[in-house]
Amino acid sequence: MDFELTPTTSAHATALNCTDARSDPRYSLLLVCSLLIAHAPLAFNNGLYGDDWLIFKIKPDYQTMISFLLHGAGHPITYLYCALGNLSGNPTAFLNVLALAGIAIGALNLRSFLTRLGILSEFETLITVFLVWSYAGFRDWATKITAPYLFSFALLCVGLNLFAIVATSPRPRIGLRIASLAAIFCSFAINSMIVVFLVGLLVSFCLLAPAAVDDQPLTSRMARLALRFADYLALPIVYLVSINHFFPKIGPYRDYYLIRFPDFGSALSLLQQFLRWSSYEPALDGLHVAVQSNWLIGLSLLVGLSMVAIPALHGIADVPRDQKKLLDLAWPAVAGAALFILCALPYISVGIAPTGHFYESRHLLLFGLPLGLVVISALRLVQSASNRIAGYLFCLGVLSINICSLWNSYFFQQARWIRQSAMIQQLERDYRNPPAAVFNLIDGFLDYPGHTYYGITEITGGLHLAWDSRPLFGFTGRNERATILQEIDAAMQMDGAAFRNMDLRGPQATIQVRPQLPVLNNFELSLSYYRCLIHFCDWQTFADGVASTNILVGPIPNLVPIEQKAALELTGKDRFNRDTTRNVRRNE
Repeated sequence: MDFELTPTTSAHATALNCTDARSDPRYSLLLVCSLLIAHAPLAFNNGLYGDDWLIFKIKPDYQTMISFLLHGAGHPITYLYCALGNLSGNPTAFLNVLALAGIAIGALNLRSFLTRLGILSEFETLITVFLVWSYAGFRDWATKITAPYLFSFALLCVGLNLFAIVATSPRPRIGLRIASLAAIFCSFAINSMIVVFLVGLLVSFCLLAPAAVDDQPLTSRMARLALRFADYLALPIVYLVSINHFFPKIGPYRDYYLIRFPDFGSALSLLQQFLRWSSYEPALDGLHVAVQSNWLIGLSLLVGLSMVAIPALHGIADVPRDQKKLLDLAWPAVAGAALFILCALPYISVGIAPTGHFYESRHLLLFGLPLGLVVISALRLVQSASNRIAGYLFCLGVLSINICSLWNSYFFQQARWIRQSAMIQQLERDYRNPPAAVFNLIDGFLDYPGHTYYGITEITGGLHLAWDSRPLFGFTGRNERATILQEIDAAMQMDGAAFRNMDLRGPQATIQVRPQLPVLNNFELSLSYYRCLIHFCDWQTFADGVASTNILVGPIPNLVPIEQKAALELTGKDRFNRDTTRNVRRNE
């Protein structure tokens, strides 16, 4: 017998029956507008970071390495997004639009899904969704290759929302069911989405039960639901089997994603790294920015105030009486802690954890979910222990700090791109042809706070953008080992490796980038750039005011020649290959 899914408790029933009243479209508009304001710097950022330089065709004669996404990394869906970006003729604009669309679509569908579950109030739902889609721990919002990550997350929210509609409908809704399955399947372009999907499905199964058999045990009802929605349960298996069969990971990517299951001590250490870079560091970063810049804290307070004051004026920000019990106060924090561990588990199983480098924060995309739940638990505690005004102020503080930290990440990426663009523009203007093939970058900005070194793909891609597609190779010597040439040479020999079109044996030179005084911090430099865009100033003049660049032709000091590779292999080929694999991923 088929059945309709309804909430298992009267509280949930009341919540679901009030879905239409609580899902005021004005709050959807408020949510989307607030998020677009928070992510406004993304619209002005046309920079490339990390693997972007390998994938996107940024000028007609620029040689891309996009094939490694298919035959190497095993990401066919991500490959499609990136290929569409290249076909558009302006991949940076295409990926920015994709990211902003993902943010808006994902926020609306996550809000709708949580509303249908009926586990949070409307105000709590708004706060949670805003934190998820403006999460400052994820510092890769402006990186173009992460736009498919964002859109995949949005598709997961779409799929779960459609599932909730199908599950609570008295009719079969075959079309919506197929659309839901397709959206969820495509969201698995990022494998960690599978964990969140299974959590969302399990929560739906637990909160929604057959109306006709409420007197049966939970296990019996769960079994019925599993049979009815077996296609959803089989979806991750179908995806993993098909992807691993048709697009297996090879070369360095096979070793990088190899499941290792570290021992308890190592796993705990990795989990602590996730906790540090997903929670502590973003909070400290936001507080630091708030103290340093009155302009930023003021604007962030305005955005946060709109998310708190408007719902409060309409009376939806109060804690219902039945949420003042200990269980109702504690369960969001407990659920957030469990979800935190589950989100980290796929990465811990392969020995991966975020670091202080912004590009590694791509592993933290989903950690806004546990943050939102923990904040809701704290909000309920504050409001129950004090009053609603204290709860409003608490939410305002959390949102403002998160926005400050988010904007600081945007300004960091924008300033980083401005400095690299200045170097590229000056190389193209002052040197008609590359005077060497191997370049060591001496980046004077590394002597100042708030700047991170450029990786191999970024420098090499910048050289190709300045000149042409001839084989070139660039690196930041102070952040690489003396054996970097041997390591990259070994990586280039691996099947599926992204490194191609590099000349490791050609003439050598050193690029010197000297900051122009006064050296502006990331915020000041980004603000100057925005003013330049508004006033249509001369970019060459602006770039010359950022840095000066020159090249010294000659052997690079302390660099081991590539001919000594055989001697290195005598130290242990297996260990050398493992080190090479880690270095390849670090520099990409």
